[in-house]
Amino acid sequence: MPEEDIEVNNKIHAYGLDSLIAVEIRYCLLKEIKAELAVFEILGSKSISQLSVLAARKSEFLQASCIDRAR
Repeated sequence: MPEEDIEVNNKIHAYGLDSLIAVEIRYCLLKEIKAELAVFEILGSKSISQLSVLAARKSEFLQASCIDRAR
C-alpha cells in the first residue's frame, strides 16, 4: 500500500490488521523504539495516530529523554 494512501485517523482495522500482523507490529515497535505493547493494545487502538501516541509514551527512548531533562 502506498504511504500516501494511509490516513492516520482511520481505524487500524481498515487496513486489514489481524492478530498475526499485530504480533509483527509489536516486535517491530519493541526492536525499533523499545516500546513494549501488548497485542491487544495494538488491536484495540482506535486509529494509527492513537497507536503512535501509545507507542511513543511507552518507548524507553522517550522515558530516558524525560529523565535526562529532569536532571
